[in-house]
Amino acid sequence: MIEISNIGLGLAFLGGLASFLSPCVFSLVPAYIGYLSGNQLIVITENGFGKRTDLKQYKIQKRGGTGIKTAKVTAKTGKVVGAHVISMDALDEDMLVTSAKGQIIRIPLKSISVLGRATQGVRIMRPGSGDKVSAAAIL
Repeated sequence: MIEISNIGLGLAFLGGLASFLSPCVFSLVPAYIGYLSGNQLIVITENGFGKRTDLKQYKIQKRGGTGIKTAKVTAKTGKVVGAHVISMDALDEDMLVTSAKGQIIRIPLKSISVLGRATQGVRIMRPGSGDKVSAAAIL
């Protein structure tokens, strides 16, 4: 998480800001500083892995921060394709995960495991041969 100057709403941004040696931003997710306790970040990868992580595990960075590792990206998991901040009240909602070839699943948010910040996650969806997860949305 990066600390941002006062912009009126007290927003901070989370995401995959990598170091200058490997410039890669996969997502900037707004999080309200006042409500960080209890909120979670959901991350989904292109090979169908996902996890929930407590926002308390993300430190606040000042200017010049080089980013915070959010997921263990390997050939097995694939690249991160989606990240969403949810409140504990939203755990009764569902997530819709879609693949590039049209496979769609609906999964309850509370069934996604809560894991550490720099882990690969658990299998959420098993895309078919030659297919990849392309998007995820909270319903």
